[in-house]
Amino acid sequence: MNLVDYIEDFDLASPGAVVYGYRQGWVDKSYMSSYFSRLLLQEENNSNVDFLSLAFSTTLDINELESSISSILSKESLNIIIDKWRLAKLMKIKDSTITEEEKLISLEKVYSEFDYPEDMFACSIYSPANGDPLENMYEVIRLLKSRFDINDLKS
Repeated sequence: MNLVDYIEDFDLASPGAVVYGYRQGWVDKSYMSSYFSRLLLQEENNSNVDFLSLAFSTTLDINELESSISSILSKESLNIIIDKWRLAKLMKIKDSTITEEEKLISLEKVYSEFDYPEDMFACSIYSPANGDPLENMYEVIRLLKSRFDINDLKS
């Protein structure tokens, strides 16, 4: 599964999460356009100018695109958006078939990429905390899933 699949499968997609993912390079314009087109089909969203712009994001110049992205990001908590992506990345590591050593390397990259979140301190191979970093990652996943009301039946 790719990263966007985790966002979709765990119902973590939101306007802010999608545009943040686009800014980070995790979401392409095609997906973003499709996502906002689907939102426009819902009656409560059909007059949202930013959604309309992003539904046609492939035709926007960079300034128009950035204006709509900034507007949407200002309406959602950045901490929540970041935690959605962090959960998706951690689930991808958990579910991957790579070696344990490769998982540890990927986990260290996620820890760094998200600016060393406190709840992942024990996930680092450099942490003085006791325990296996991967087991500690599973606990962070459990906590994040709980935050977003995701039950364990979904992976």
